[in-house]
Amino acid sequence: MGSLFSQVLVKCSPREFTSWAKLNGVAIVASSPAGLMDYKALRYQFPAVLAIGSEKRGLSDQLLEAADFVVRIPMRGGCDSINAAVATGILLFEMASQRRVPPFASIPG
Repeated sequence: MGSLFSQVLVKCSPREFTSWAKLNGVAIVASSPAGLMDYKALRYQFPAVLAIGSEKRGLSDQLLEAADFVVRIPMRGGCDSINAAVATGILLFEMASQRRVPPFASIPG
C-alpha cells in the first residue's frame, strides 16, 4: 500500500518518451488487441518499458509505431478485451518471470 509514492514518475510527450527509450537502449513493448504476437511468445529484451493504452482508446498510433514489439493477450469466448490494470499485471508478471535468473545458473568466479 502506498508503493506508488516510492516510485519516480515522469510526465512527457510520446515523442519525448520514445526519444528517451531509443537513446538509452530501452525496448518499448506495447500492448494491443491488434498485436500480432502472443505476450508469452515474446522473449523480452531488457531493459524494457511496457506501454499500455486506455481501455476506451488504446495506445496512440504514434506509440504503436514506435514500439519495438506489439503483443496481445489472447481472449477466449465472447470476451474481446480486459481491464487495463489487469492486462498490465499479466504482462508485467510475464516480463518479471522472464527476467529471473534460473536457480542453477552458473555464477562466474
